[in-house]
Amino acid sequence: MGFFMKIKFLLPILLLCSFFAHLIQTNWGQTSITLERLDTENNQYLYYDLYKPANATSTSKAPLIAVIPGFQRSKEALSNVAIELSRRGHVVALIDPYAQGLSSSSSYIIETIIGNKKEKLKNSTRMLNKFNIDLGFIS
Repeated sequence: MGFFMKIKFLLPILLLCSFFAHLIQTNWGQTSITLERLDTENNQYLYYDLYKPANATSTSKAPLIAVIPGFQRSKEALSNVAIELSRRGHVVALIDPYAQGLSSSSSYIIETIIGNKKEKLKNSTRMLNKFNIDLGFIS
């Protein structure tokens, strides 16, 4: 089979599988999933997927559950949890933490933490060179 024959054969299968994956993710159309942005302090922002079941309306309210993945995990890693919770009637905000996914880098927050730690070290140690202290985060 030639290259183009394989593509003609595999492309419809890929599209069909993608369609079924979408149906499963949205609980056969009973859950809407939207990408939202939450602006926070100091020009920082978080992105999150909002899983909203069809039965959650202004007259029929549903509880909100915020799902936040751990360090160095994107929101997509926990989409299975959000899907299942939304199937059970909960509104789910699946949040990308700072410096992950589409959320801002949180450089302001990191610079503030490092700045505060440097000042504490400078003020609490007598044996260190106060002008040559640096801190960082390692994953």
